[in-house]
Amino acid sequence: MPANRPEPVPGGSGYAEQDLTAGLSADVGRRSGNGRNPVGGALYAGPMSCLVCDLGAWTVFASRAPLSPVPKEEADIALSEADCSEAGASRARRSPCLSSMTAFSRIHAGLPPRLPVPLHLATPSDRHRGRSRLLVGHRLPRLLPDNPLLLFDDVDGPLYTVSPALYLLMRAPLADDVNLALAATVLCGTYVRHPDENGEICYREDPLATVGGLLADLEPCGGRRGHRRLKDLLPFCQERSASPMETALSLLMTAPKSLGGRGFPRALLNSKWVLTPDERFALDGQSTMRVDFLWPEAGFGIEYDSAKFHDSPEQQEKDAARREVAEGRGIHLMTVTRATVRDELKLDLLLEKAADRLGVGFDWNDRMLAARRALRARVLCEHLFW
Repeated sequence: MPANRPEPVPGGSGYAEQDLTAGLSADVGRRSGNGRNPVGGALYAGPMSCLVCDLGAWTVFASRAPLSPVPKEEADIALSEADCSEAGASRARRSPCLSSMTAFSRIHAGLPPRLPVPLHLATPSDRHRGRSRLLVGHRLPRLLPDNPLLLFDDVDGPLYTVSPALYLLMRAPLADDVNLALAATVLCGTYVRHPDENGEICYREDPLATVGGLLADLEPCGGRRGHRRLKDLLPFCQERSASPMETALSLLMTAPKSLGGRGFPRALLNSKWVLTPDERFALDGQSTMRVDFLWPEAGFGIEYDSAKFHDSPEQQEKDAARREVAEGRGIHLMTVTRATVRDELKLDLLLEKAADRLGVGFDWNDRMLAARRALRARVLCEHLFW
């Protein structure tokens, strides 16, 4: 380790290269009785800030609880006072966002029922870092993204989670490229999968993040290793994925060839078309139509159909009607079935046709075969990453 470099926090995600409390004035460093609004000169003896991160943040995101942006002044106070203690953890555990999601967290952590699920909290230094088998402490990075915090609850004081940008930045040293790309795609998607409820899918109206927003928030972190990786990975992550299979297919198509993908340009996911009266008639009165993957400039789209038996007359008739509507709008539509996705060669043959439509070279060379199969195995398995 270089001379004069601080020791890393065991289990943490970085080094204490800067005391985030420096420069905060005394009057800003105190809060009013509700724990949110600074009051000049008023002393507040309330709890230290509780800042959930890592698996705790992923659990809060999955809870679909309302998340409120935190003003910069409040965020500065919360970051400087972030406490990793059992007292703070006890407050956080009482929040329904976490208490109702214990089974979700346990499955993601791979822990049996007899073991407690530790809570992951972030702190700027060791000064307020408690030690407990129920806690995992993470050191906040020296350079923080813009808009680093979100408020998710108030239990005897505000409870914060790291923002999607700060979450990814802190996960970067701990996760490989595929894990980070999967996590980013889900954060930019509109679904939550619950492995604790037989894989039930729940939906949110809008994604927690966008690729452009993440890149903009991460801009102040330039130079960090995690930032450089995210800057390379985020541009091929897709937005508005609505299912684990769409997430898997998006990475198989748009990830760079070095990572095992096919290097396709990014698509528009789940584009919504408002249908004309004639189109509605063709689709039995349906007023709108969504295309799973759309490349409008190339006049091409792909739809994933999860129907187990795709060759039924009813299904074929439905597919033909949708293709006719798309063709009328100048879009050649291709359908991918679950059986095709599960068959390596069938999927590659279909993607070869897609590559031709998109003007992308398709490589059958076996030099990248191992990478393609490794990515395929990762994205088509049960999604338990965080």
